[in-house]
Amino acid sequence: MLNAKWLKQILSGDKKLIKAKDARHCNPPRYDEISVSNLYDSCIQMKDMADYFPDEYPKGRKCAREYFFTVLATLHPDYVDDLLLKCKKDRFGADQGQSNKEAIVMSSEWVS
Repeated sequence: MLNAKWLKQILSGDKKLIKAKDARHCNPPRYDEISVSNLYDSCIQMKDMADYFPDEYPKGRKCAREYFFTVLATLHPDYVDDLLLKCKKDRFGADQGQSNKEAIVMSSEWVS
């Protein structure tokens, strides 16, 4: 993801990098609802986020997933924790007492 234009911005102080020892590495599951393309535009508006990303990408390219989530988790750890928890709950938690069309009902034969 690092190209000459972005490297110049980093070296001039216009953009920043996080030291590896300070980074909170994050590589979440590849779910559509937490894809980089779904989150990038809103997350880049968050405090300090734009400082760690190039202003533009080469045609047909986008931010690397692991880099995006590592920066997001380092700068906004509570947001990432809440996002992953909500995603997990939405995907795997059936509401008690409510019928859920997405829930799978298993007979006792399959449970054990």
